[in-house]
Amino acid sequence: LVPAAPATTTGKFLDATGAWAVPGGDAALTGTATTTDATVTTCGSYTVPDLSTATVRAVISAHRSNHAQAAGYDLVGVFRRSGATVTQVGATTVLAAIEDDAAWAAVFDVSGTSVRVRVTGAAAITVGWVTRGVSVLAT
Repeated sequence: LVPAAPATTTGKFLDATGAWAVPGGDAALTGTATTTDATVTTCGSYTVPDLSTATVRAVISAHRSNHAQAAGYDLVGVFRRSGATVTQVGATTVLAAIEDDAAWAAVFDVSGTSVRVRVTGAAAITVGWVTRGVSVLAT
């Protein structure tokens, strides 16, 4: 029996256990969000398996609803989990932060056993956000 395919199978394969996997990483990180103000919003998350370390890379793209402004971010972070605690190792490396509006932002944070991509837009502006990424595990 083949498991049900995820919404997109692009770049994924069935591993030896019959689960959908991503080459070069153990899990895909995807998400979308819309901001209409300067409130921090989650745009994707990844649950770190217990007793493992995950190097997470996320590329985030954003655009104002009228396409008059845009931004792109490329983040890398290392996170370890032991039990119910995920800890970030060091600081996030920002490989790129290119934006029309300096008020916009994309960062990693930790919530419980998950690493989240958190995005911030600007007041009275509708911004669409998309996250794509991968995590590589050491267990």
